[in-house]
Amino acid sequence: MMDNKPTTGSIETTVAAKRKFAQESLEYNIKHCDKNMFSTLFPEYVELYETREKERKARLAEMGVEDTKDENKVVPSNKAGDIFTFGAGFVAVLSLLFAFLRFF
Repeated sequence: MMDNKPTTGSIETTVAAKRKFAQESLEYNIKHCDKNMFSTLFPEYVELYETREKERKARLAEMGVEDTKDENKVVPSNKAGDIFTFGAGFVAVLSLLFAFLRFF
């Protein structure tokens, strides 16, 4: 996996991509592989993943952050960001309006 020599069926990736795949492999195997087979072969890794998930969720709860891992993003659970989102949208609409009126 860590070698870059071209072989039959090989795919060239960057070192950063290899590290990302390695970090995500445990979660991927637990979520996408046959759970009975994976948990039978590697029970210690299933337990490690569950422990890490509990710790991650506890840290997010302490910070008051909503867990949105399925969406691959972390969003604050308070509504302060909504004001800035509304403001940015309002500015965008005004910009379009002024651009449109410029031609008349």
